[in-house]
Amino acid sequence: TKTLIINNLFNVLQFVVLTPLCSVVKASPIQDEHNRLRTGKTTGGKSPFARAYPMYEGWTHLQQASLQDAFDHALFMAANVLAYPHRDEIYPIYFRGDEDYEKVMDVFREIVGREPGDIHGAAIFKNILIDGFDRKKSCQNDPNNVLVAALLPGRVDRTIANIVCCEKCWNYPHMEDGIDCDDLGTTVSVKMSSLGGVILHELVHFDPMCVPSIGQQTEDIAWGPLSVRKLRQNEPEKACLNADNYKWYAQHLWWTVNCDRKFSGPRGSIDTYEPWCGIQGCQIQ
Repeated sequence: TKTLIINNLFNVLQFVVLTPLCSVVKASPIQDEHNRLRTGKTTGGKSPFARAYPMYEGWTHLQQASLQDAFDHALFMAANVLAYPHRDEIYPIYFRGDEDYEKVMDVFREIVGREPGDIHGAAIFKNILIDGFDRKKSCQNDPNNVLVAALLPGRVDRTIANIVCCEKCWNYPHMEDGIDCDDLGTTVSVKMSSLGGVILHELVHFDPMCVPSIGQQTEDIAWGPLSVRKLRQNEPEKACLNADNYKWYAQHLWWTVNCDRKFSGPRGSIDTYEPWCGIQGCQIQ
């Protein structure tokens, strides 16, 4: 099953990179780039996949490598949304239709890169520091001990930002080797969550990704697969403002495509409970 996921990941990269889209998908050098990324055989010791990676400080070599992989996975999930934009049975679960469709797709376009066929990410991602020192003590000062990660924009220039990953980040697996379709069951659940999903949530918060698309900063109104659906149902105008709606839409669509199955809605705590955060639920800010 994991081999299927990797093969489908390559197919997504090929599908999005072709402009215009063709009925016959040709081999893409992106496959070779991702192979080098996964095997460590990169030119000059750095992955060639993303146009610009965030800076990293305060991490072990292994942690930094995991975060860099997660950053790539966030781009893959965003690219998957653009490769399969007409999954009409999934999109309306998370967002309004005509009112918000182009805004939502625009956020994902900003993340993967604005040029047609681009999937290498925005160049401005070099302005992000993924901070292992937690200089502002966001994790340490979390009163409820539920914080997974947070994006902290610059006070004056919001085109720069720090992403703080708390210890709880490391509870989330990599989507390519830590999650198996056979283990996901048939419902949308926190089993779909990955470290790449955490990073994707934070990228949606980054002003250059969201403000040009939706006209304002994204917020944290609801978290988790059940709460974001309730937000869409009860306050639909707020769905496109909530960062976790983007994360869960991308994750739901990713596993639908890569596992080749439909998932029904979450059933309650059995599909939403994460033991490392308790009954209050985890928060990504």
